[in-house]
Amino acid sequence: MIVCEGVFIGLEVKRAGSDTEREANGRAIRAGKLTPDQAEWGAALSLNGGKYACVRSLQDAKEVCSGYLKSRTGFVHRMS
Repeated sequence: MIVCEGVFIGLEVKRAGSDTEREANGRAIRAGKLTPDQAEWGAALSLNGGKYACVRSLQDAKEVCSGYLKSRTGFVHRMS
């Protein structure tokens, strides 16, 4: 969860993987896919002025945040 300039940014973190991977209990891993509830929550957040994204790495998260800041300010923010 991030609040930037008063705007809530929700990042849904998913692990990268393939559709053939399985958890220890045998259940298929839903690699990088949002559940219907997560997608609905993200849509509601976006409609109410927030930012929502599904990310699979720290680099993905940095790109989302940097892109958001650029869209708000016009400047490229370097995130380390």
